[in-house]
Amino acid sequence: MPKAVYQSARSLASSTSMTPEEMEKKFIVPTYAAGGVRMREGLVFDKGVGSRVYAEDGSEFVDMGAGIAVTVLGHGDKEWAAAVADQVGKVAHVSNLYHTRPSLELAEKLLGSAPGMGKVFFSNSGTEANEGALKFARVVQNARGEGLRDRFIGFKQSFHGRTLGALSVTYKPGIREPFKPLLIPNVDHLPFNSIPDLEKSIGPDVVAVIVEPVQGEGGISPARREFLQRARELCDEHGVMLIFDEVQIGLGRQGNGRVWGYEEYGVVPDFVTLAKPLANGLPIGAVMINEKTYDSLEPATWLGTHGSTFAGNPVAARAANVVLDKVLAPGFLENVAENGRYLIKGLDAIKERVGDRIIQVRRPLGDAALYAGLQLPSAHVPDVIKHCLSKNVLVLGAGDTGMVVRLCPPLVITKEELDIALAALEDAIMTCVPEPSPETVAAVKADNELAGPEAADAEGTKFTVEMPVATELASTSVEDYEKKLNALEHTKLPEGFSIGTTTFEFQPEELPETANPASMKITVIKPDAPTDMYGAMFTQNAFPGAPVRVCREILAERGPLGALVINNKISNVHPRAGGVSDARAICKRTAEVLGLPDDVAVMPSSTGVIGWRLPVDSMLEALPNVKSDMQSDSVLPAAKAIMTTDTFPKARSAVIRDPSSGTILGRVTGIAKGAGMIEPNMATMLVYVMTDIKADGEVLQSCLVDAVNAEGSFNRISVDADQSTSDSIVLLSSGKRAALDKSFERSALTAAVRAVCADLAQDVVRNGEGTEHVMKCKVEGAPSAKLAHGIAKAVVNSPLCKTGIAGNDPNLGRIIAAIGSYVGKVNPDFAKSVAENCTIHVGGELVFKNGEFDLDSEKEVKLIKYLEDCQLPNAAGYPAHYKTVDITINLNPSKQTGFESVVYGADLTDTYVEVNAGYRS
Repeated sequence: MPKAVYQSARSLASSTSMTPEEMEKKFIVPTYAAGGVRMREGLVFDKGVGSRVYAEDGSEFVDMGAGIAVTVLGHGDKEWAAAVADQVGKVAHVSNLYHTRPSLELAEKLLGSAPGMGKVFFSNSGTEANEGALKFARVVQNARGEGLRDRFIGFKQSFHGRTLGALSVTYKPGIREPFKPLLIPNVDHLPFNSIPDLEKSIGPDVVAVIVEPVQGEGGISPARREFLQRARELCDEHGVMLIFDEVQIGLGRQGNGRVWGYEEYGVVPDFVTLAKPLANGLPIGAVMINEKTYDSLEPATWLGTHGSTFAGNPVAARAANVVLDKVLAPGFLENVAENGRYLIKGLDAIKERVGDRIIQVRRPLGDAALYAGLQLPSAHVPDVIKHCLSKNVLVLGAGDTGMVVRLCPPLVITKEELDIALAALEDAIMTCVPEPSPETVAAVKADNELAGPEAADAEGTKFTVEMPVATELASTSVEDYEKKLNALEHTKLPEGFSIGTTTFEFQPEELPETANPASMKITVIKPDAPTDMYGAMFTQNAFPGAPVRVCREILAERGPLGALVINNKISNVHPRAGGVSDARAICKRTAEVLGLPDDVAVMPSSTGVIGWRLPVDSMLEALPNVKSDMQSDSVLPAAKAIMTTDTFPKARSAVIRDPSSGTILGRVTGIAKGAGMIEPNMATMLVYVMTDIKADGEVLQSCLVDAVNAEGSFNRISVDADQSTSDSIVLLSSGKRAALDKSFERSALTAAVRAVCADLAQDVVRNGEGTEHVMKCKVEGAPSAKLAHGIAKAVVNSPLCKTGIAGNDPNLGRIIAAIGSYVGKVNPDFAKSVAENCTIHVGGELVFKNGEFDLDSEKEVKLIKYLEDCQLPNAAGYPAHYKTVDITINLNPSKQTGFESVVYGADLTDTYVEVNAGYRS
């Protein structure tokens, strides 16, 4: 063996006796740590489980950094590891000369998760993704003949990577300046969130604007909504490409139930870059290209413009497929939002206790992200990091001032782990950060105001949502109830809407001529002028009705909407002749009667018997009568006309008010019908919500999604465990009132829409077919939100639980049977713990603990009286009261942690059977 080779081998063999720091000093370029010390001498991590990582000496740490926002599924995820191992055993690399199935599937899934995106290019890192986006922006401009454009716009405190192109648009002088001259010489770094500076700088010589929706390295500073929306407008005006760098904030970390940051802002950029979380630790990146941007060029124009040997690597792509599958699975993003709110609430509470030792808790918009920054008054972040490490908690810094602590844990972190981290953080702040002087506090707050994060969202500070509580509607008759609806202004239409109804008789084609004629009502809801400000959601039933199919087409095209036309009695679901042509004929006639232009759409809805054909001729003949009935005073006639087996109309109205002046900023009013077939999964029943506040369609859609999925709302109720084929909910604006300030537009509208939807959902359950008891099942202490929700649904949907409660019989064995059946199927590993540890309360009475019932004759009598008191007498056709049968299940009572969910359900009575046994006749 040659001497040099022998010596190298010998030194390698002896390295096992060296400390980690000695090995780094000997073998690694010292770019990360002076002297080779990484956080703590001798610390080497060698395994992890979930949000915990373990050092070689066995020490356990709660990971609040996730490898700098990378390991979203945490460490050691079994499905992820199995997929990677399986792929390595198949094929690890073939280059982009050939296809591999994982990268093809990943591309499809990514684009399916990203509204407006049409193509994707894979890379190996976030830096490379940003390089690709910058090059693609050049491709577009050159193809347009705009090759003379030579300037890019970035922002102060930004970070886009360390290669020469990405470094050119990165702001941080400490890493950018040493490498001048840079690859892109003409870059303007503007103040972040400054619309005036952007308006002054942008022009026909600009190739692209690159911006992070939330600056991560810059200190967890979110862009203001109006800033990014104005950026989109200016880019469109000047032919400039808009690039969103979502390398750190994308793929669920934004929270609020959204996958991508740009969805939160209602802005679709030309390019979106991503990387960090996509493969949960394996190197991968991507550039997603706006569908319209890509299609603006001939496909051949893109050919050969960029490439990468390892991009789309099948092992990394296979890992990324697992990540996407889990992130997009029902309940995952809801869990992120729930824990995000828990984290932010905990940090806010710490700030209250420590005072100005924390100047500001920074967070993305909406307060529901597992992503936050603590702005300190002085450069003590390194001390805080080391102190947390001594408490076995890993946290990060952000920016180059040493004044911002960064928290970005795995998205699977639990509340228990967050509690551990919060306790360590508070101790570190109190130990390491001196009490600042008033002058220091004022100076830091002034810098924050310049940066803009403090003003990014003013949720809860510039508006109040007012709506009378439901208990005020408890009545002695339907007539009494309707009077109260009117008196409390629940029937008041927002400005700019009118409604009309008509009734006619017809002979269903499917019944013999000797049968009695049927009665149908038609309702039309019309904004004063066609509007593109609307959102909608529909059933996920595999057999959607023809109106749902037509409405989905309208929503996809997003053209102007002129009216809604609704009929009861027949649902137009897969009748003879399909039903779509019938729905379109009715929409066309409605447009003609209302005098709408040809390019204005009408959305149809139908409810009633499934399988029968609409009496189209009779409906077309009756439609002119609707126009003559149009009025703008009350929504009550429409609430009554859309009813089927409902026994009372459902209407709610809320106002948004400026508390400082008392001025009403706008109104949100909704109506609903639904009594049977209520087991939603997306939207539910027929629901129509109107507002007079001007807002973009994307904002309204976001508000609607949030409201439908909120606790107590439509996706948290059940009547009979059957999902309708016609479920639809529409939210539209007349635009008659001024748009709200962009800084709180989404939060104000969401709060109002959520309040209206929650009350309507409660009424739908209360007016379920034959309902005499409303069950409120709350599950606490669950290891996931999905499991909590599933258990609650299992209890309220159990026929045995429902019938027992209907008969005022506290047969509580049925509750544990429902819990055990569900948990045994979906999480058998957790079943034994639930059986042995859970507690169950009914009406506040403890009835189950330590694996056995806690009952006696006295408690049985109390429970019977409780059920009798909660009963609606004889399935009353009006809300006699708003009481609920409260069932609380705590899966882990020894610890005040875990996920929870609340589901409302109806009991099951003889009346339900009678109504549905004779529904068609």
